[in-house]
Parts: sequence; C-alpha cells; structure tokens
Amino acid sequence: MQPTRIRIVLGALAFSSVIASADEVAAPAAGSRVRVDLSGEKRPLTGKYVVLEKESLAITIDGVMRVIPRDQIERLAVSGGRPSRARRALVGAAIGAAAAVPAAAFSGEWHIEGPLAMLGAVIGFSLPARENWYAVDIGRVHVTCLPSVQRGLGITVAVAF
Repeated sequence: MQPTRIRIVLGALAFSSVIASADEVAAPAAGSRVRVDLSGEKRPLTGKYVVLEKESLAITIDGVMRVIPRDQIERLAVSGGRPSRARRALVGAAIGAAAAVPAAAFSGEWHIEGPLAMLGAVIGFSLPARENWYAVDIGRVHVTCLPSVQRGLGITVAVAF
C-alpha cells in the first residue's frame, strides 16, 4: 500500500463515527429573548425561549406558551441586548472630537474640539438603540463520514438535508 492510502484509511477509521448534526446545536439559555421569523408571516414573533425539540420550538409571548412546528421556522435569533447609552455617548464624543481635529488644524482654533465632542456625546446618547440579534442555526443537515473500499481505499461522505 502507498503511504498516502494508508493515511486515508487511518483518517477514515479515526473519523468513522463522526456524525455532525445541526439538530445538536447548543440551544439558547432558558428565558433568553428570541425572535422567530415564520414562513408566510410578515412580522417576526418575539418572546422568551422555553425549549427547542426535534420537531418544534416552544416560546412564551406575554406569558402565553406557543409551540411552533420546526418546518415553519425560517430564522431563529437570540437577543444580544441593546448597547448602553454611556457607550454610545463615548463613541459620539470620540467621533465629534475626531471630526474637530481637521477643522481645528485647518483653522488654527483648537477650542472647537470640546463643543464638538460634547455635541457628539449628546447625539450618541439620545439616538435610539437597536437590539442586537444573533442567528441560531437550527437546520437539519446531517454529515456522515465512513471508510470506503468499493473503488479502492477512501472515504465516503454523505450529506442529508
């Protein structure tokens, strides 16, 4: 046997029991705020995560539990929260100060940096913050790797959707 084929066979044997399944993706923590986009619906459902099972997803919306069949779910996202007002004010102040530097350098009047930084902080603080959403993969893709000897030594990869 050639060394390359031996490596392929050993690799195939090592990974012969590897089965990757999107059904086994780590679920969000219980009580997490989730957004569910359903097929055929214009507006997503937003509620608290209860459980994700093989055939359905359970969430609570205003204290009422709703069970959604998995085949109706287009997207599932978990909330990452809203950015803090203090952070937005700091970013706004930094942008205001950075915008003032070229103007001050060009005009020679450095006393405009403070007011522009303050204006940026006020704007950053007062703008509405959008909630950050992070997608959760709940697909049903199965990948199986097995050693094969039908056409010589190799690996058979099967993908099922």
